[in-house]
Amino acid sequence: DLGQTGIAALIDATVCGDEVPAAKPDPAPIHAIMELLGVQPAASLYVGDGANDIMAAQRAGVEAVGAGYGFHPGACRAAGPEHWIDVPLALPGVVAGARIAG
Repeated sequence: DLGQTGIAALIDATVCGDEVPAAKPDPAPIHAIMELLGVQPAASLYVGDGANDIMAAQRAGVEAVGAGYGFHPGACRAAGPEHWIDVPLALPGVVAGARIAG
């Protein structure tokens, strides 16, 4: 999919649910990708469009960004993400704000 969409060069690593012992809302996929990338939870944001995404991020100790343009915006927002975006291009502002905050 990354090749077909033309964004493969923008992605450093991926982890799919079938590559870890447990899938979302378990934090295993997030822990696995942080290990692959060599980053800590405090230096990470996780973007998701569903409650399982938000729960996984919070269980991994990562700030969650809820995506209101996804499949489950109501459930996603109800799960309590630390950040909310309604369009993909709002994400750079969240990232910039997170870098300023620490």
